[in-house]
Amino acid sequence: MPDPRIFPIERTVDYAAGVSGVSAIVIAANPHRVDLEVVNDMETVVYLSRSDPAVVGEGIKLIHNGSYSMDTQNLFEGAFYGICNAQEDGSIAVSEGYRK
Repeated sequence: MPDPRIFPIERTVDYAAGVSGVSAIVIAANPHRVDLEVVNDMETVVYLSRSDPAVVGEGIKLIHNGSYSMDTQNLFEGAFYGICNAQEDGSIAVSEGYRK
């Protein structure tokens, strides 16, 4: 059940975040975050890491069209790093809910 102190979600921001073979922040830290949905649009596997640089084969594994969801039960307000093992850069689709 959602935490009644922060729901309903007041607004959302949707965007594409670039991912490459070099670990980089793909989702900035946000102290107002209340939920997050990430979908891998790339043909290759993407790995996400919370707070630390991402490493291929470690962390949150997103297969092609795989997704990661976060709500008040597993809320993390810090930055997410991303990396892939592909030769080409790509992107992940992100939808992030905010509170005031």
